[in-house]
Amino acid sequence: MPDINSPEVNGVEEHLGMLFEHKPDQARLCRKWSCPGDHTISVYADGVLSKPRRAWIEFHLARCQRCRLLVADVIKAQREPAL
Repeated sequence: MPDINSPEVNGVEEHLGMLFEHKPDQARLCRKWSCPGDHTISVYADGVLSKPRRAWIEFHLARCQRCRLLVADVIKAQREPAL
């Protein structure tokens, strides 16, 4: 039977706690009611939105870190070669 007081066991619990603890930065990355949907983000990244809709998305992106990161992830995924 493993020793539950060993440093290895306590270290694992500490790492798991860090993965699931709520950090202040995560609160700013939550989806807001004003955030565009995933489809709209994808269409924006494809560059096929109308000019007024594109302007609205860019206005939103200037203020929303979560959506900027999402757009960056979509563009990165599009640029990666398919396996």
